[in-house]
Amino acid sequence: MSSPSLLLLPEIQAEIHENERAWIGGGFSKKGLLPNDRGRFSTPDGTQSWKTIEEASEAMLGKGWTYMEDTFRPALSAEQEYFTISDGDNNEEGWHYARDFTIGAIQNSKPKRSKALHWVRYRRLIRMKKLDPLQFLSQEVCTKCDHCDSETKGALSMKLLEVLAFITLVHNGSHLSAAVALPWKTKLLELIDIGSETSKIYEENAAANITSLHRKLEAFAEAESTNPRNVFSKISNVKFKLRYNESLTPGFADRCRDVSCSNIFPKAECDALAGLIIRHLDPKFQLHCNKEHCGELCMFAIVPCTNEGCDVQISRKHLVKHRQTCPYEIIDCPLGCGDKYARNMTDKHKADICALREIPCPFANIGC
Repeated sequence: MSSPSLLLLPEIQAEIHENERAWIGGGFSKKGLLPNDRGRFSTPDGTQSWKTIEEASEAMLGKGWTYMEDTFRPALSAEQEYFTISDGDNNEEGWHYARDFTIGAIQNSKPKRSKALHWVRYRRLIRMKKLDPLQFLSQEVCTKCDHCDSETKGALSMKLLEVLAFITLVHNGSHLSAAVALPWKTKLLELIDIGSETSKIYEENAAANITSLHRKLEAFAEAESTNPRNVFSKISNVKFKLRYNESLTPGFADRCRDVSCSNIFPKAECDALAGLIIRHLDPKFQLHCNKEHCGELCMFAIVPCTNEGCDVQISRKHLVKHRQTCPYEIIDCPLGCGDKYARNMTDKHKADICALREIPCPFANIGC
């Protein structure tokens, strides 16, 4: 039996913190944690906690993912490895020490404890996980085509990211919070419902199915902005289509970056989910091909633009269209001087370089 394309299986690192507090006259222990401290296990930002590592494992896994390792393991920083190797300090378990669990204290934590200053400690625990497309779609659907239309996939991937970023901004305008983002990510995946037959409205038209999903996602985000419960939000009643208006949705672009760069909803996951959605909503193979493991010759295969300086990667079928407007494409001077240059140099060439450009007569000041 064929395996799903490896292009659909991103691997990312799940991360939690294990937290302890020192008892007066005793050592560090989970029993020393105060009621207002982080729990024994928490998200790195401390906004969501669990009593057991099993609870943390389940919460951090997410729909469609499987763990590649049996359990979480300590992650040593470069600084901790230095102390362990250079002076024999026994910190092989990866603990960091801080005054308390506030963000500022955590950011200034140390790999060696000062008893007079440090009353809490935490360590990063990591565990690799990978996306399993078979939790969403059948083997037959997953193995068709190693690729899908890059423009459609890119737009849908970005929309997934934007919707989650927008909703987290509604609920917390100051910073990205895992306690907000993780539950809303779950609701977003439930809304998309990859694999459900009810999401395929137009059996013959994949583009219409994708357009319908875009509208559904936009309405989902906007409903939260207009919800009366969020009347005191900084972006209350802001239309989703105005999300990049900095005066109406301050910080939206930064929030998109924060969500994408975090382990909450990384770009690799957005891209993979977008690919699965396209496969599900394209039963007639308009946005991906019907061959198993079609390889790099597929019309939907991602290829780089060959123009020097251009970093665009796009489906092969769109490459000719892209080069017609690529700013790095070498073109002939439209005035006919015989020079060739990159398209993005056209204005400079016509203004300062072209031998056939129009210039004022040097005798213009005396009447010419």
